[in-house]
Amino acid sequence: MKSVSSVRTGILERALAWAGAVTAFALFLPWFYGCSLAPPMKKVEIPGAARTSFSGDKTGRPFSDSAWWTLFGDTRLTDLIAYALKQSPDARHALLNVEAFRQQMIIARAPLLPGVDFNGDIGRSRQPVYDRKGNRKGEEVNNFGLLLTASYEVDLWKRIANSAEMARLALLSSRENLNTVYQTLTANVSRLYFEISELEAELPLWGQLLKITKLQADDAKRGYFNGIMDGNTYLTIQQREEKARQDLFANRRKLSVSRFGLNTLMGKEPAARLVVSPFDIFEKGLAPVPAGLPSKLLERRPDVRIAELRVRQALLNIGVKKAALLPALRLTANGGYRSPELSDLTGGSSKVWALLGGLTQPIFHRGAKKAAVKKAEIEAQMAVEAYRKVALNAFREVESALTVYEELVLQLEQEKKAYRNEAIVYRRVHNGYLSGTRSFQGFLSAKISLLSRRIVVFRLYLRLLQNRVQLYTALGGGIAKFKEIAGGGHE
Repeated sequence: MKSVSSVRTGILERALAWAGAVTAFALFLPWFYGCSLAPPMKKVEIPGAARTSFSGDKTGRPFSDSAWWTLFGDTRLTDLIAYALKQSPDARHALLNVEAFRQQMIIARAPLLPGVDFNGDIGRSRQPVYDRKGNRKGEEVNNFGLLLTASYEVDLWKRIANSAEMARLALLSSRENLNTVYQTLTANVSRLYFEISELEAELPLWGQLLKITKLQADDAKRGYFNGIMDGNTYLTIQQREEKARQDLFANRRKLSVSRFGLNTLMGKEPAARLVVSPFDIFEKGLAPVPAGLPSKLLERRPDVRIAELRVRQALLNIGVKKAALLPALRLTANGGYRSPELSDLTGGSSKVWALLGGLTQPIFHRGAKKAAVKKAEIEAQMAVEAYRKVALNAFREVESALTVYEELVLQLEQEKKAYRNEAIVYRRVHNGYLSGTRSFQGFLSAKISLLSRRIVVFRLYLRLLQNRVQLYTALGGGIAKFKEIAGGGHE
């Protein structure tokens, strides 16, 4: 015959085995019977997405993604962009943001597995004890315990799974935001770089203008005091000199501020040495750019992808809020030892175990929970409209950049033609001045007109370069190269 101890041990072992089987069943139950209450993602209709091309695209060729900043053929610009993608405070902050969302996803996934806790406690207390005659006497009691507790909520309605998926989508959004930061950095570095190069090319012209207007003002002063120039003409020439001086000073300040801005943007000391290439080398990077299909643009642009991910998150949130209206099943199992004597703590007679199951159904505040569901549904509709707005804005930016490019090209051709005509006029006036048939004032005025026209041409080239940066950014260009250049944060 079995002893009482062995019988108890057998019963305990069978109970623990049964508890383990129930826990394992609870783990796999959601995979078979869990039902997500989140509505499915539907296609959002975007006006213009089905078109075969952008109206401003004259090439008719598909868009080819690349590191577009290398097309200008300037290694200095390429190196500065690579440095900015790695060292800029904005880029580093965005990388840390990705890591924070990665840890948040781990936190959100934790409830999908059982929680296991170990508890060790020790206590000593004095409790009242009465004898048969009703006399009260005290008795000191010790209590020692070692318990292992496992708890698990059966995810019947995919509330936990949907919350974890929302965290995963938030991580994907942070990665797209990182691409947006990289894209913005690349565009801003390029714009400032072109601006600095153009200002360095423009400043010598302003220096010449100031020198010539000063000569003109000195000659006008002599003519005015000698009575051969009227006062209004003299005053106009003096004002022209002052304007040339102010323009020179203003462009010097602008150059310094742009240099400080570019260095700061890259994470360098504002006054650090910065070398840019001559402005006239960038013209070859202004060839027409194929824009491709509008529908493909929605797949490339990180801001559009972020908007789509937010729609998916909003739909999952509906499922989470609906699940809060339904019963929740939680299982708890614990086992270990408890004894009034420390020496007997691990003995067979000190073993304890418990298996608990709890079903929770919200009753009070149900109206608030229903309102939370309605609010989540409204937020999902808002997310859809926000996605549609971002997509339409992407189309607008591309169309605007293409149209402005075409207009700038026409304007530049006209200004270049006007500059060539101005150069012909200047040569004729110069020759006439040397031969004595043109006045000194006329010669200086022709030189001022020629230099002013040259500055206008430089500025139009700058606007074309900045428009090209805007177009590549609007098209989502370069995204595929950021991971290769900047490294981590994308996995």
